[in-house]
Amino acid sequence: MLPVKSIIIFQEKYGDRYFDASTSESTNAACLVILKERFNSHWYDYSRQEPSDKNILSEEQIAQLPTENLKTQELSKRKDYLRELRYYQNEINFYERAKITVETNNPKTAYQLLLERNDGEYEGFEIENLEEAN
Repeated sequence: MLPVKSIIIFQEKYGDRYFDASTSESTNAACLVILKERFNSHWYDYSRQEPSDKNILSEEQIAQLPTENLKTQELSKRKDYLRELRYYQNEINFYERAKITVETNNPKTAYQLLLERNDGEYEGFEIENLEEAN
């Protein structure tokens, strides 16, 4: 039985790109090509500043506020700050892992990194099996 012929399709802003994906090695190699291109074109540079915790109260401080309305307001503000901080840290972490992957030419990790971002705008990809004409 012949191996299944597959392609990996990267959905990018200006059109789809197609690479051989008949083996895990060819799939990973294609992902490394794409990751390097995106990294070198500053696709993953994160220029947003770290969120400031200025004016964010601790849970203990919130608990001591005099009214429930103030507590609710400050708790909401704290949750928003923590969500923004997690997002920021995740972006920095991704950038650092992408940098190491590009520097070390690691195709398997490139696949994993692109898979993490597969639901991002212009970052999706899918693997399709080609039909055989018998």
